Formats: sequence, structure tokens, C-alpha cells
Amino acid sequence: MNDNLTEKDIINSNLFLHKLESNYYDIIHPEIFNEKEQKRLRSDLKKATKLIRSGNKKALEIGCGTGNLTGKLLEMGFEVTALDISKEMIDILKKKYYRYYKSNKLKLAISNAEKLNFKSNTFDFIAAYSVLHHLPDYIKSIKEMIRVLKVGGVIYLDHERTDRYWQRRFRIIRYLDLFSNSIFNFIYIKNRGIKIRSLIPIYMSYGKADYHISEKYYVNHNNIKRTLRRGNVEKIYLKNYYLFPTHYFNPFSIFYRIFLSKDMCLLIARK
Repeated sequence: MNDNLTEKDIINSNLFLHKLESNYYDIIHPEIFNEKEQKRLRSDLKKATKLIRSGNKKALEIGCGTGNLTGKLLEMGFEVTALDISKEMIDILKKKYYRYYKSNKLKLAISNAEKLNFKSNTFDFIAAYSVLHHLPDYIKSIKEMIRVLKVGGVIYLDHERTDRYWQRRFRIIRYLDLFSNSIFNFIYIKNRGIKIRSLIPIYMSYGKADYHISEKYYVNHNNIKRTLRRGNVEKIYLKNYYLFPTHYFNPFSIFYRIFLSKDMCLLIARK
């Protein structure tokens, strides 16, 4: 961990960030909510859930946010426990899927992801999408996922940068990509009637909250695979894919894909 940041610092930064962005979340994250990414996500979720061998359909989404995966799993017939550290995010999710909450198909938990308050061997499917880079100790969280997963159950870890993405020789291309995407995303946000200046406090808060997004402190998939093996969890499927970071087409993405390999990673494993 960065010597200048404690675990408490990172957690508090995430609490502050997600309180600020909760009402804007689905709009200001086009890398998640664009049509192509949503289509890919639905397809890969279906593939992953077909691998479950534990029998039932009891799922846990860690870092659920406003319910990106939770809603899809509910539609697929799962009983879902949606867990997030942010009360504001949980409140929005509850409103979006209230009929499932009322029928007891949806359970809500406000909790730290590194210490899960569930009995061992509880869930058939555990998902974390675009979450690990926020956690002070994502390896500790994965060990907890293994503990509460049933034998025959599946872990789904998605939407994290590949290890290769962080190599220094690609730094200039990365910066150009981020800059060009920001322009298109600002246009999209403005067209939705949101003033960019009202979002400045949100964007300024990402530094500490997105802790594992840097060349030095990134989500290391080799470490994740070692942790899964030690927990007797078998890696079934590893997929690298290109991020679709905007709602609008960015011509620079053609140039980006010529020089850089697929930049996002999905890992599916069964216990």
C-alpha cells in the first residue's frame, strides 16, 4: 500500500466519492453504461452462471453501486444480496429494484468488502465488476469471496485493467486515449443537461478512491490467480477485451487498438 495512504484513508475517500456521484453515477460512467459494454456484460454473465454446479441461484454482488449487475441477475432469476460501502448507492439501488426487495428476492448490505458478514459456503455466484481497484486490499476481499462461496459456485471478476496495460512504454497512448475519451464524454454529459462544473468535486475525488489504478499500484491478475488456486478455486475462463469508454464513437480508438492489445480483463473461476 502507498506509504502516504492508510486503509482508512482509502475507505473514507470511497465513501466521500460515492456520496458525491451517486445521483450522477449512471450518466458519468459511459465506460460501464454504453450499449456495447452492456451487451458484452449480459453475454458474459450468462456464460458464467451456466458454469454453476452448486445447485441453487443465490448470488452476491460486491460493490453493487446502483445495481448494474444486480438488476441483470434478478432478471435471470437469482436471489441477490447487493453489498456496497455506500449507503447512497444502496438507497438508489433499492428504489430501482423495489419490487424485488419487497418480495425478498433482493437483500441489501452496507459493508466493507474485505470482511464479509456471511457464513461460509453461502453463495452460488459472487460477482465484482469494476470494484477491485477501489479496495485497500483486494486480495483479502477475494479470500473472503472464496470463503463464502459454495463448492461448485462461481466467482466473476470483471472490468479491471489487464496487467499489460500498465507497461510504461504505452503511457503516451494511454494519456491520449483518456484525453480524447474525456472530450466525447463531456459532450455527452452536457447534452444530458448536466453542468460540467458541478461535477468537478467528483472528478477531483477519484485519486485516492481509485487506489489501484496506477503503474505502481494496479490490480495484479497473477496475484489473483495464485490466491484462487490456494483457495482450491479453479480458473475456468480468462478473457481480455477492449474497453468501450464512450457512448459516442471516438476515431482515436482505431489508432489505440493498432498499438495496444486488449486492455480489460474478465476472470471466471469455480470452487
